[in-house]
Amino acid sequence: MTGLRELRPFGHSSWSAPFHDASTMRLSSAEAAPLTIAELSVIAGISVEAMLRDVPLGYGPSGGSPALRAAIAATLPGVGADSVVVTTGAGEALAALVETLIRPGDHAVVGWPAPDCLTVGLERAGCDASTVESPFDVDEVLALISPTTRAVFLSSPHNPTGAVVGAAALTRIAAALEPGG
Repeated sequence: MTGLRELRPFGHSSWSAPFHDASTMRLSSAEAAPLTIAELSVIAGISVEAMLRDVPLGYGPSGGSPALRAAIAATLPGVGADSVVVTTGAGEALAALVETLIRPGDHAVVGWPAPDCLTVGLERAGCDASTVESPFDVDEVLALISPTTRAVFLSSPHNPTGAVVGAAALTRIAAALEPGG
């Protein structure tokens, strides 16, 4: 098993960096290509003048707007809006998950390459992690799960490789994480 620290600097950012300038379209990045205000106005269908005058710039409420949280909660039986948190991107969500779920000595399985925010968060939390290369083999993932495994972090489609983990494979992995699984 290779620790996350030994794999650096080959995280998500390092994996995709050589392709940034050569690509006409980037699907593996959390950053948006730079746009001018004129280009943005065309995409939004709003005049530049109206954008500069009427469109507020800033972040929304921390945790998401009450209306959005209520709409999400309405899709989840038994969940109220106060139990829903909306994040500004996957990095913030991963950091919150690690902070909430992981304790020193826990184990996690991490799909590789992985976002730096996840790997650094797991290290800070004192988590022992095993990595599995994308595309993910469900039997390999299952073999890495141990009694101390607290979480499996796989994305599908995987960023940056685009590999997809099917529903049947995800169900098998989830079952293995259940108590007594």
